[in-house]
Amino acid sequence: MTSPTRPIPEQIKRGLTLEGPFLPEPLAVLTVDAYGPALKIVGRGVKTNQLHDVTARICGIAQNGFGRQGSRRCAA
Repeated sequence: MTSPTRPIPEQIKRGLTLEGPFLPEPLAVLTVDAYGPALKIVGRGVKTNQLHDVTARICGIAQNGFGRQGSRRCAA
């Protein structure tokens, strides 16, 4: 299932497919873990079947999706 809009952190769950220039390829989410102000997302590449481990700031995802790396000025 591909999200046509920017996912908010609470919506990122196993089975969701995430896309964006910040990601190496579209990722089918396998696990999501919160680490303070960041999410660690492990996903399987839709094109290559390769595992990817991505860590992103929660506020950056909420503001920008995966289109670009989140601002370092967002509140932690």
